[in-house]
Amino acid sequence: MKRALLIATMVCLGASSALAKPSTTVFPLTAPNLPMKIASAPEALSKALADELGGQVAKLPIDDAAGLAGCDPEATTCLETVSKNYKSKRIVFGSISMVDESRLKVTLTRFDPGPDRQQRTFTVEGTVDEMADQLIKLSGSLFDGSRSDDDPPDPDDPEDPIGSTKKDKDKDKDDEKIVDVNPPKGEVSATTIVFLVGGGASLAAGVGFLYSSNQIAKEVQAIKPKNDEDFKKLIPLENKGAQRQMIGTILTGVGVVGLGYGIIRLLQERSSGGSSESGSSVSRRLTPVPVEGGAALVFSMELP
Repeated sequence: MKRALLIATMVCLGASSALAKPSTTVFPLTAPNLPMKIASAPEALSKALADELGGQVAKLPIDDAAGLAGCDPEATTCLETVSKNYKSKRIVFGSISMVDESRLKVTLTRFDPGPDRQQRTFTVEGTVDEMADQLIKLSGSLFDGSRSDDDPPDPDDPEDPIGSTKKDKDKDKDDEKIVDVNPPKGEVSATTIVFLVGGGASLAAGVGFLYSSNQIAKEVQAIKPKNDEDFKKLIPLENKGAQRQMIGTILTGVGVVGLGYGIIRLLQERSSGGSSESGSSVSRRLTPVPVEGGAALVFSMELP
């Protein structure tokens, strides 16, 4: 009787062992600082995976476990060592990145010593509980090798071959913003407008000063000095005329160069269909240099 009972017990234990799932260790999913609303997502998603796989959640993330083993978690031999240390026939780890406050991207890696390593990315949304339910549903194919209708492949994303659904991808496309760094054909850049307006204003001011100095010169020529007092009156007037002539010459030169360069830029932008500022690293400098009896303008340009 005792012998029969022992045999029956051994048969039951053997059957239970055959039906038991491989021992699985789920390492806590790592995530950046998440908003308070979904701050508990890493812990909740890790526990949901462990419950679904009949395993347990490790106390340390995979990086810390590998660090204790003195190896790199990217290496297969390291993952085999970690699996052995935790006496696990399968380990699961991953990371979480935030799409927005109600959507997360979860990258899961399943490693079975042998080795067999698979990685997929899934997008989940909603409350933390809803995210956990979605992750269990979506990640089923990662652990049983099958593919469900709710988990179609994404041929455009090699890092997310199965996880993202069409609805998720459509939302991602809606979030994308295309920025045109070049203005449309015919549009004039702000820099060109500054050169045109500034150059024209400087040229107008310079012509005004030159005209004023010319009028002062006529006044000086009209005066016929007869004594020392008359000569003393002429000196300030001549100095005033010379000063206005120098200022007018400088402003006119600056205006001509600035206006001319602005016109060149305008023609280039009109013909090329885009601002010449984009991708340009040309440095230009216009420097007034005082010389004997006046001033000179030095235009320098540094090509990339």
